[in-house]
Amino acid sequence: SMQRYSSDVSSEQTVSTVELLCAFEMNDTNEEYIIYTKNELDDDKHAIIYAGKIKKDNGREYLINIDDDKEWQKVKEVLKEMARFSEER
Repeated sequence: SMQRYSSDVSSEQTVSTVELLCAFEMNDTNEEYIIYTKNELDDDKHAIIYAGKIKKDNGREYLINIDDDKEWQKVKEVLKEMARFSEER
């Protein structure tokens, strides 16, 4: 079973349940990220994939948006590797 994360990414603090595809940590910053879906499909019937950063607060884990460009570039590299991997299977 996939782990479930609560995410409070929207400004209204809505908490939605997402399906975790993978989690990873950046070696240089020790920040944790997750790649997840909400089981939505785009026009081409591909799953829409999201990336978020994990913020720990009082023993709870929240998803926050990645708003730093450099950080986002690194996460996109990981996403590209994942896409390549999933196409090979």
